[in-house]
Amino acid sequence: MISRIWKKFMPSKAEERTQAAPSEAIKNSGNEMADRNVHVKEYLRYYLSLPTPPGFAVLLDGPWGIGKTFVVKKFLDTLDKEMMPYIYVSLYGIQSVDDIDDAILQGMYPVLANKGVELGGRALKSIGKYFNVELDLKAKDFLNKSKAEVYVFDDLERCEMPINAVMGYINVFVEHEGRKVILIANENEIDDQPKYRRIREKLVGRTFEVQSSFEEALDGFVASAKGEAARKLLSSASSTISEVYHQSGMNNLRVLQQTILDFERLYIVLEERHRKSEQAMKVLLALVFALSFEVKAGRLDGDDMKNRRVHLLSSHIRRKEQDYVAPRIVAVNDRYPLAQIDTDLLSDDTLVDLIVRGIIDRRKLCDELDGSSFFFTAEKEPAWRTVWNYHERTEEEFKVAFAEMARAFAAHEYTILGEMRHVFGIQLRLSTIGVTTASRAQVVADAKSYVDYLYDHQLLEPLERRQYAFDSDFDSYADLGYIEASSAEFKEISEYLHQKRHATAVDLRPAIAQDLLKEMVEDPSQFLRRICLTNHEDNEFYDIPVLASLDVRKFVDVFLRLHPTKQKTVILALKLRYQHLMLDRDLEDERPWATEVRGQILAASGAMSPISRDRIQRLVAYGLDEALDSAKES
Repeated sequence: MISRIWKKFMPSKAEERTQAAPSEAIKNSGNEMADRNVHVKEYLRYYLSLPTPPGFAVLLDGPWGIGKTFVVKKFLDTLDKEMMPYIYVSLYGIQSVDDIDDAILQGMYPVLANKGVELGGRALKSIGKYFNVELDLKAKDFLNKSKAEVYVFDDLERCEMPINAVMGYINVFVEHEGRKVILIANENEIDDQPKYRRIREKLVGRTFEVQSSFEEALDGFVASAKGEAARKLLSSASSTISEVYHQSGMNNLRVLQQTILDFERLYIVLEERHRKSEQAMKVLLALVFALSFEVKAGRLDGDDMKNRRVHLLSSHIRRKEQDYVAPRIVAVNDRYPLAQIDTDLLSDDTLVDLIVRGIIDRRKLCDELDGSSFFFTAEKEPAWRTVWNYHERTEEEFKVAFAEMARAFAAHEYTILGEMRHVFGIQLRLSTIGVTTASRAQVVADAKSYVDYLYDHQLLEPLERRQYAFDSDFDSYADLGYIEASSAEFKEISEYLHQKRHATAVDLRPAIAQDLLKEMVEDPSQFLRRICLTNHEDNEFYDIPVLASLDVRKFVDVFLRLHPTKQKTVILALKLRYQHLMLDRDLEDERPWATEVRGQILAASGAMSPISRDRIQRLVAYGLDEALDSAKES
C-alpha cells in the first residue's frame, strides 16, 4: 500500500537523471542585453551547472519591492524541471523547523496545498486519508527521499524563527546533503545582525544585489491582466507608465503591480464609449498611477486629494506669497509633469474611494466621466460649471457660458446654495485675473445684495447655528471645490450668507412653534420627542429656542385645558428640555419665555380647587423650578 503512495509522491526517473547532465537542464532565456540582472542569471546558470556540490549558497539581496522574487521566478521558468528539479519555499511567518519541513513538502507535492490535505500536528496522517490509506509518517520522512537538486528560500528576513536556527537548518542542505541553495532576502531587515553575519560567512559564498528590472516586470504584469482590452491599453501606454513610475522615484515593482491591478479593476467597469477615447484613457491612467504611487509612498493621503483642482489653481497665483505653504498635491503636480493632476475626469471623492479605500462605484464613475471635459456636450453643461472650467474650455465656450451666468445672476436664478457659492468664487477669481472690471470689494457687495434679495423673497434655505459646522456645501459642490474659498472675501460672503440663512430659520420659528403647540394637544409624546434630546430622530428642535416664539398666554391656556396625564407629559418634556443647564447655553433666548410660563401657570393655580392647585404646583416644581433656579422654599 505504501509503495503506491510512494509512486504518486516520489520523483520520476527523469528527475534522477538530473545529476548525470546538469547543464542540459538549464535553458538559455534568450536575449538579455537590456536586462539589469543578466549577470545574476548568468551566475545562477553557472552555479546550477556545477557537476559537484559547491558547498555554499547564493544570496540575492535587495529592498522590499525591488523585484527579487520576480527575477528568481523568471529564471526558474527557464529551467527544465524534469532535468533540474527545484523547490521554492517562502519563509514568511515560519515559526519552527517543522513549519519549514511542511513548506518544503508542499513545494515538492503541490497537491498537499489543497484544502482537503492538512499538515497540522506534524504527522501526515491526513495524506493517508487523502489517498484512503493509513500513514504515520512525518514530513522529514518524505524530505529525506527528495531528489530536488535546488532549493530556493525566499523572505529570509520575514522568518519568525531565530536567524541562527533557520540558517542552521538551511546549512544542512548545503554542507551535509550537497544541495544547491538560493537565498532571497533584504539583509538590512534581518534581526540580530552580528549573529547573522557570522553564520552568513560560513553559508553564503556569493551575494548579488538585485536591480529593479522594470521593463521585464511591466511586460509580465501587463500580460497577467485578466481582460484583453485592459492588456491592450496597458501595453499601448507602457511608455506613460514607465515615465510616471520613474518620476515617482520609488523603485518598487510590487507597488507597480498593485497599481496595475487597481487600474484594471477601474478599467473593466467603464462603458465602451469611455474606452474608445484614447486620450481620456491615457489621462486617466497617468492620474491613477501618479496618485496611487504617492499614496503608497506615504507622501499623500485622502485629505490631500480633496479640492485638488482648487489648490492647484490657487497655487499658480499664490506661489510668490512669502507665507504661502503649498498643499502636498502641488508637489505631486510638480513631480509628474506628464500626468494631468487637475483633470476633471473623476471627482476627488471617487479618486479617494478608488485609491485609498479600494471602492468602485460603477454608476458614479461613468456619470463623472460623462460630465468631464473629455465627454461633455456644451449645451448640457451648466453655464457656471463651464466658467469654472475656463482653463479647459475654448474662448468661445467660455464667452457664451459667462454671458449666460451673468444673465442668470442678474435675474437671481441661482438659488441652490452650492451653485451660489461657486458663482461668488468664480466672480472673485475673474475680478482678480482681469476678466471683469468689478473690483473684489464690488464682488463682495454684489454678492451680499444677491443674498439680501433671496432673503427678502423667502428663497434662502434656512440654517440653524448648530448646523454651521455640518454644512455639507462648505468646501465643495457638485464635486468641484469652491474657487477662492480660502480668501478673506469669500469667507466674508459665506459668513453673511450664513447669517441670512440663520435669520431665515428664525423667521420660520413662529410657524414651527404653532405646529408644536398643535402637536402638544394631539400627541404630547411626539411633542416631547421633537423638543428634547432623545435617541429618536425627531429631536430636531432640542437645542433651538423655538418655543420662545409662542405667545405665553396662549400656551398656558392650552396647557391648562389638557387632561392631567397629558399635562404631566408636557411638563416632563420641559424638564428634559431644560436639564443640563440648557437655558444657560443653546436655549438662553428661551429663558424669559419659560420663566413667564411658570409664573402664569402658578398664578392660574391660585383660583383652582385644592386638589387641582396641589397637582399643578407639584408639576411646576418638578418640571421647571430646578431649571429656572427658583425652587420654592419649604
